[in-house]
Amino acid sequence: MSERPDRAGAPPPWSYAAALALVAAGLGTTHLLLGALGGERYVFVLAAVALASVLGGTLPGLLAAAASAAGFSWLFLEPQGSLRVASRSDMLALAGYLASASVTAVAVGAFRAADRRTRRALAEARAAEERLRLMTEGIHAHAILLLDQSGLVTGWNAAAERLTGWPEAEILGKSFALFHTPEEREAGRPEQLLWRATRDGRVEEEGFRVRKDGTRFYASVTLTAVRDGEGRLGGFAHVLRDVTDRRRADELDRFMIDAGNVLAESMHPEQMLEQLARLAVPAIADACTIETLDELGRLRLVALAHADPRREHALRDLRLRFPPEPATSPVWRVLRTGQPEVASEGDPAALAALAPEPEHREALRSEGLRAWLVVPLAAGRRNLGVLSLALTSPGRELGSRELGVARDLARRAAQAIHGASLYVEMQRAGRERDEVLAILSHDLRAPLGATFASARAIRSDAPEGPAGERIRRGASAIERAAEAMSRLVGDLLDLASLEAGRLVVNRRPEHSAALVHAAADALREPAARAGVTLVAEAAGTLPDVDADRERVLQVLGNLLADALDGTEGGILTVRARAVDAGRAVAFEIEDSGRVIPEEELAHFFDRFRRGRGSSARGAGLGLAVARGIVEAHGGRIWAESRSGQGSRFTFTLPAVAPWQAQAAGEAIATRAPG
Repeated sequence: MSERPDRAGAPPPWSYAAALALVAAGLGTTHLLLGALGGERYVFVLAAVALASVLGGTLPGLLAAAASAAGFSWLFLEPQGSLRVASRSDMLALAGYLASASVTAVAVGAFRAADRRTRRALAEARAAEERLRLMTEGIHAHAILLLDQSGLVTGWNAAAERLTGWPEAEILGKSFALFHTPEEREAGRPEQLLWRATRDGRVEEEGFRVRKDGTRFYASVTLTAVRDGEGRLGGFAHVLRDVTDRRRADELDRFMIDAGNVLAESMHPEQMLEQLARLAVPAIADACTIETLDELGRLRLVALAHADPRREHALRDLRLRFPPEPATSPVWRVLRTGQPEVASEGDPAALAALAPEPEHREALRSEGLRAWLVVPLAAGRRNLGVLSLALTSPGRELGSRELGVARDLARRAAQAIHGASLYVEMQRAGRERDEVLAILSHDLRAPLGATFASARAIRSDAPEGPAGERIRRGASAIERAAEAMSRLVGDLLDLASLEAGRLVVNRRPEHSAALVHAAADALREPAARAGVTLVAEAAGTLPDVDADRERVLQVLGNLLADALDGTEGGILTVRARAVDAGRAVAFEIEDSGRVIPEEELAHFFDRFRRGRGSSARGAGLGLAVARGIVEAHGGRIWAESRSGQGSRFTFTLPAVAPWQAQAAGEAIATRAPG
């Protein structure tokens, strides 16, 4: 029967029954051997008290002492069958026994309790030790070391042996400073960590640590001071976790971010690739070369970088002396297959393919070549070149993570090269376009001027009468055609200037109403010929606008011309009004002509938009030029159209601040007398 004490620590009930049973057995034995016991007649009942104390503790022992004294008096002392003792000597002997039995019960009970507490403490300690062992053995990624007050290793788990390479039998008793780099040991770093952990209770850091074989790993370190219940330092718990992979992943992520910035910032392919090669070293390799194919399909080295800049000249010289062999070189093979290749010096066939000549192989060995990786610069299905990475220093590798980064980098670099090439081509095409437009402007404006002059001369010299009237109408038609051609040439030049960001806008305060009336007056004659009533509405109190007069009249003219083309009879209105609390002026051209379809409104001011409907004439440049001029002034332009109401074109220009208008008026007044 197992002992199950209650929460107060009281003896179990069965221990009292056992005490009485032991007393009965002791009394029975005494009765049987009473004649032979002589003066030691209390020995068996005293033994029963001791056994009761051993089994149940102090209280059952005291119960056994009292019960045995009463039983002895009842059975063996005169008068028998009574608890009263007649003889004084028997009374003293019984009292002595009771005292001895009580002391025995207390002493044995105390010893028993102490023994049980000791056993329980030992069991708990063993259980805690086993739990700690199971816990530490189960933490495969954490090396756990127990250190004494001076930093010597006193405990060690299996993960620590796997991480550091030190067997437990060899490391116990040695300083944890063995795991620090020689530089840190020389600088007293281990002692500093112990001092900080003693002062602060806990220290955390990340840094390089050293294995038994001398290789290094990047670790997350926690050093915790271990103290007893009274605060006395008992030692340290030292936890190491290898975070080399995480640190490497972080480095590669940062590298890709930096590479993305390089690719985004530069539009010159060779400059971009040079920066990229220098960024790759030493982030992912010790050396990097980038080669591209020229127009004739020949490889050209465009970028080379080495972790030691002094070795770059030697590597460039090797590349010139031993160019890649088209038949065997991994560079050409990657270009043909589009698949990356990874190899090391331990692969004789791969080294022979990289360097067929013994002199070349020996030169690569002298440079410390350990491993290399070649990936294609692929833009779509076209390989533009190759990116090569090489390792020369120990402790590094070109694994799957580095291969993935290299492939992604090469893909993005190829796209950037392709984009930069398109940009360069676009710049070249833009220059050629500007040259064509300059020639067009020069070659067309002169004959157009002569055409204008000749048409005017013919019209003025035409005789009176029906024949002369026919001549004048023909001359006017020639003059209008020349004017349309002149506007087309002007629009082409303006559009080119807008796209190149070279459009000149000379802004100064201009009267809004004057601009409206000037634009309307310029088109009154064409409007009358088309049977359209042209109305100008602009109050003289409108704010002045900060604008280039000729450019604004060009915008108004282009919009009025489009409205006139789309209106057959009816009314065409041009007006101006203050908006945005007088901070801007809105110019509106409203007609009663054909409706602009809803889907065309958003693109109405795009290049080569040929007015309203498929029958509209012209090259479709005037509206795009109008938008560019308005935006160059800091305004905006839009079109609206509703069935039965015609269309309305609106653009805004910033109003002149009052002090600017006053200064402009004073300047004009100052110049007027002269």
